[in-house]
Parts: sequence; structure tokens; C-alpha cells
Amino acid sequence: MIQAKVYSKSRGSIHLLILGHAGAAPRGRDPICAGVSALACTAAQAVTDLYRQGMLRCKPRVILEDGYAVVIATPRAEYLGEVMLTYWVVQTGLAVIAANFPKFLKLQRLEVPAIA
Repeated sequence: MIQAKVYSKSRGSIHLLILGHAGAAPRGRDPICAGVSALACTAAQAVTDLYRQGMLRCKPRVILEDGYAVVIATPRAEYLGEVMLTYWVVQTGLAVIAANFPKFLKLQRLEVPAIA
């Protein structure tokens, strides 16, 4: 089973952590792993692009390995919305997979407060 978590820390960083393998099919042929991997790579590329555009306080931390992904970004205050949207979109994709394949992906979601 894949464990995925999107969360923030008190210092303003936003994190995506993904661990494990779905086990829905043999490695290299698992559509659940492929979908989750595509979303992890999307998050990694997106925060790298945000960094190049000057929206992050520091270089993002990106680790993409077999069965393990970490994507951490710390937005500048004025770009918090743009960075949060990036993680929200990736989280939405993960939520769709988790809802359709709950035996293979467990997601702990970042709750985004409503804007009045």
C-alpha cells in the first residue's frame, strides 16, 4: 500500500510525502504506482518552476526514488496562494486515486481553509 501525506509546518513549508508501493500489479506494470508517481513528478517540477520564478524563499527539497518521494517548498508570503494551489491540485489527483482504489493508496490530506 502507498501512504501519501500533504501537510504544512509552522515555519511555512508545505510537504508532500509518499511511501511504498501499491501492489496492485507487478512492479513496472502497476497503474496505481504509475499514477501516484506521475503526480509526485508533477509536484517536483512545479515547485522547481516556482523556485525559478522567485516564488519560494529557498530551493525546494525534492527526492524521487523507487517507493519514496518528498517534495518540500517554502513559499514567500506573497506567493502562498500559488504554492498552495500547486499542492492542492496534486492532492486532488491523489484523492481521486485513493477514493477509487482505497486498498492501494491511503492519503492524509492537508485541509485548506476557506477564503471569505
